[in-house]
Amino acid sequence: MFEAELGRQILASERERAGLLVLMGLGIFVTLAVINLVQTAGGQPLPAFKWALIVTIAATGYEWMIRQRFDRYLREDQKLPGFIRYMTVAIETSVPTLILIAFVYTMNVDTAMTSAAILTYFFFIILSALSLDFRLSVFAGVVAALGYVALILIYRDQLPLGPGEPAERKVGYLLRPVFLLFGGIIAGLVAARVRSGILRSLHAAEERRRIVQMFGQHVSPAVVNQLLAQPTGIQSELRDVCILVLDIRGFTAFAEKAAPDAIVNYLNGLWSKAVEIVNRHHGIVNKFLGDGFMAVFGAPLVMGNHCQNALNAARELVADIKHATDAGEIPPTQIGIGLHSGEALVGNIGSAERREYTVIGDVVNVAFRIEQLNKELNSSLLVSESVQETAGEVDGVESSASVPIRGRTAPVHIYKLG
Repeated sequence: MFEAELGRQILASERERAGLLVLMGLGIFVTLAVINLVQTAGGQPLPAFKWALIVTIAATGYEWMIRQRFDRYLREDQKLPGFIRYMTVAIETSVPTLILIAFVYTMNVDTAMTSAAILTYFFFIILSALSLDFRLSVFAGVVAALGYVALILIYRDQLPLGPGEPAERKVGYLLRPVFLLFGGIIAGLVAARVRSGILRSLHAAEERRRIVQMFGQHVSPAVVNQLLAQPTGIQSELRDVCILVLDIRGFTAFAEKAAPDAIVNYLNGLWSKAVEIVNRHHGIVNKFLGDGFMAVFGAPLVMGNHCQNALNAARELVADIKHATDAGEIPPTQIGIGLHSGEALVGNIGSAERREYTVIGDVVNVAFRIEQLNKELNSSLLVSESVQETAGEVDGVESSASVPIRGRTAPVHIYKLG
């Protein structure tokens, strides 16, 4: 997926590169034409410039056609064939060689081979980096170096390379193709570095999108940032977690009499505050259940004692709802909360179209059963023995008992907290 998107971006970059070369070609053409006119008017015409003008305008026309082809590939969302990219680079990087050949036939060979036309090789080598392809940039350097070496070999008898010629002249002819090759390698390294950075950015953006989509609005921004900082990402694994289950008492009777919009406003106001409390104590609201919800502490992040965090959140939820009821901010509301801790499988569950971060295990079932016992025991907050042991000494214990749990053979020891 990322490579496909990057390929489209590279194609757009190639189109822009061709556009730049068209503008550069027009600029060079105008410059050469002005120089040629000035020299001709002064009685010193430069025949080489006429050939350079022909090569420049031909190369500019070719780049314009290539840009049109790139534009068509983008519109039709097609992938650019690799051979076209290499062919284009080979033709472009050979333009300076053709200009040098034109110069050779109209001026001294040594003068032509050391003229400013050599610098145009580097224009094409540098622009090849826009392809974000290391091999393509190196290929541009190789084509430039081979083109210059070929000219040296063809015209070696007319160049100052023989015995008795200054050594610095010989070294210059040896180093120029080496510098062209190194230029291609350096451009390739830059292209590879930029490509790697773009891919990392795409992966990071996709990871952020995936995490935000997975947890929705039920995780605080701070938790999302910490999840993104994890090098391993979100993976399915066994974790020791604490499950908090909350249920509103008498909600069915309330919903029977209240208007639908009043019910929605009531739940939205209640849950917005509840989510804030859970987030503050390093948990996440994993599922809303109409008149209740399930929260998880200890996954996906472990921050402090997860059972103590869950216990603190539960007590604040009870106190906050009681305060809102007493103050008349919400209709009279009673809740029941059950806490249980243990090992569970946490991670992504679902299909390719929709995934959900969830918790699976006996600890979840037991937490729901404990919460239901609040009705029988006329309580608001019940915790299991495993929560009490993990959290340490728990204040406000009113009573404790071992009670049978539906679906389990062994009873569960629970504590009623005031």
